[in-house]
Amino acid sequence: MKSLVLVSSKTGNTYKIARYVQKGFGCDCELKRTTEKYDLSAYDTVLVGFWLDSGHVDNDSLSLLKRLYYKKVGIFGTLGGDPQSEAAAKVMKTAVDALYEGHRGNILLGTFWVRGKISKSVLSVMYEKFPELKNDEKHIKRITEASVHPNAEDRLTALLNAQYWQKKAQKIKARG
Repeated sequence: MKSLVLVSSKTGNTYKIARYVQKGFGCDCELKRTTEKYDLSAYDTVLVGFWLDSGHVDNDSLSLLKRLYYKKVGIFGTLGGDPQSEAAAKVMKTAVDALYEGHRGNILLGTFWVRGKISKSVLSVMYEKFPELKNDEKHIKRITEASVHPNAEDRLTALLNAQYWQKKAQKIKARG
């Protein structure tokens, strides 16, 4: 079983988590950025990591998910907000829907979110558009909570999910 972790990462949060996904998945699992060259036909399992871009799956990852055919796929993401929120669930649903769009024979191994710190450049753009956020207590709390992520618990989440996906992928017969 040849496997690939493909990650889109703007600030490094998602890449850090992708390394733990790679470790947890083990068995001949490569790690590449979505901006690198890769041949998807060489892999039966693809694990896709993305970052939340203004409340959406980043464009590189969304495009990638729409190009997968007959793959076993795990999807993970990082965000500055609450990974258990309704908004996070909605974005992950968008990613999963992109994977299944057009009935391309993909099998979802699972999904997970972890928190990641929000970059100063993203905050700067945010404050330019919405200056009132600088004094919003709820926003400040979210930024403060995110600033210590990804942490050891997030790395463990990545390892355990990847180990589960690896066991699940081994049980699924190759298709296509």
